[in-house]
Amino acid sequence: MRATAISGFALVVLVAGLSAQQPTSTNSVGMEFVLIQPGSMTVAVFHPPYPKPVDPNAPPAAGRAGGGRGGTGTTLAPQVFADGDRNKDGRLDREEFSGLADTWFDRMDAAKAGRLNQQEFTQRFATVTAPGAGPGPAAAPAAAGAGAQAAGAGGRGAAGGRGGGAGGTLFMVADANRDGFVGRDELKALFGNWFAAWDAARTNALTVEQMVAGLNTALPGAAAPARGTPLTPADYARIEQMAKANYSDGFTVKIDRPYYIGKYEVTQADWKKVMGTNPSLFQGGKVADNADKHPVENITWDDAQAFIKKLNALEKTNAYRLPTEFEWEYAARAGADADTPWTQIREQAITGYNAYFNTHMVGEKKPNAWGLYDTLGNVWEWVQDFYNEKVFADPVPPKSGRQHVLKGGGFVADVKNAIPATHAAGPGSGFDVGFRIVKDVR
Repeated sequence: MRATAISGFALVVLVAGLSAQQPTSTNSVGMEFVLIQPGSMTVAVFHPPYPKPVDPNAPPAAGRAGGGRGGTGTTLAPQVFADGDRNKDGRLDREEFSGLADTWFDRMDAAKAGRLNQQEFTQRFATVTAPGAGPGPAAAPAAAGAGAQAAGAGGRGAAGGRGGGAGGTLFMVADANRDGFVGRDELKALFGNWFAAWDAARTNALTVEQMVAGLNTALPGAAAPARGTPLTPADYARIEQMAKANYSDGFTVKIDRPYYIGKYEVTQADWKKVMGTNPSLFQGGKVADNADKHPVENITWDDAQAFIKKLNALEKTNAYRLPTEFEWEYAARAGADADTPWTQIREQAITGYNAYFNTHMVGEKKPNAWGLYDTLGNVWEWVQDFYNEKVFADPVPPKSGRQHVLKGGGFVADVKNAIPATHAAGPGSGFDVGFRIVKDVR
C-alpha cells in the first residue's frame, strides 16, 4: 500500500488485486475512514411465510396414541415408561408403577425432608421428568432463582411442558390433606389409585395407551393450550394472497465507485471540534465514561448537513457527504447478502435486546467484516435519501419527500431492527439518532 494525499488528509490506497476493505488515515478532525471497493448486492428480498392448512389425510403426529391430544399424556407418558418399565416389556405392572413414585420422590426430595412444598415439587419435577433423566440417584435441587422462575412462569421447566405444568397439577392432585405439602405416602397413594382406575380390565399392567389416556384425564390442567380459532379455507386463501402481494425476490444494486465511509459514527468529540457545540443528551454526568467517545445524538438531518458543510469548509473540499441508503447498506453488510444472524447482531450491536439504556462509546462491540463499528445499534444513522413510504428502498430512490431515511437501529431498538436492511423514516426519537459520513474518492 502507498499513501496519497487527497483533499487535505492521507488515505490508504490499495494495491491492485487486494479486494478487502482497509482503513484510511485520520483527517484533521481525527476521524477514521474505511475504503469501500465497488461491488453489488441484492436488496429487498422478502418471502413472507403464511400458515398452511392441515392436511386431513396426513398421519397423526408420533406419540399421539390412545386418544391423546398433545396434552399431559402425550408428553409425560413416554418418560413414565422410560423410568418405570424396568424389564422393558412395554407395560407397567403395579410394582413398577409404585416403584416409580418412590424413585421420583427420592429424586425430588434431595434434602431428605420427607415432604415437598408446591414450588419445590414443581421445579424439581421438571428436572426429574426431563428427557434422559432416567431412574437413578436423586437429582440435585435446582437453584433457588431457577425455581422461582419456573413457578412464576407456570413452571414449563426443563422438560418443555412435561415438568412444570404437569408438576404443578400433579402437586394439587397429590396433596390429599391440602396442607401445602406432598409426602412420599401421598404420592404413592395417588399412583396406586391411578393404577386401579386405569387397569379397568384387571390385567395387572398398564400399556402406554392407557397411560396417555389416564394422564390426560387425571392432569387436565397441564394439557397443551389451544392455539385459538382454527383458520377456515377462506382465511388461508386471504393470508396466502396477502403474502404473495408482498413477496419480492429483490433487485441487484451495483456500487460502481469506491468511497470512504466513517469507521465510527460521528462522535461528540468530532462534533465539538467542527461545530463548537454539543447537542447530545447523553453527555457529562449522564454517562459514566468518556462522553466524547459516545456518538453525537439528538441530531436532525439538517444538523448533519450543517456539520458536513462546515467540515468541507475546514478541509477545503466538497467531498464529505452523507452516504446514500445503498452505500450505507452495502458497507454495513460487508459482503453478505443473507440475513444477519442474531448471534452476530448481539456481538456487533448496542440494542435494547442487550438492556442498554443509553448510548455507549463507539467501538465497544465487534466490527463488521470490513472493519466498521456500530453500523448496527448505538444510534440510528441518517442517510442522504428521502423515505419512500415502503418496507424497502426503491431501486431508484425518490427525488423528494417529507422524511429522510434512518438506518441500523439505535440503543433502544429491538434486535429485529438492528439489521442492514431496515428502512426507517426520520426524525425518529432524537435521543438515539446520529450519523456517519462518507468522503468521495476523487
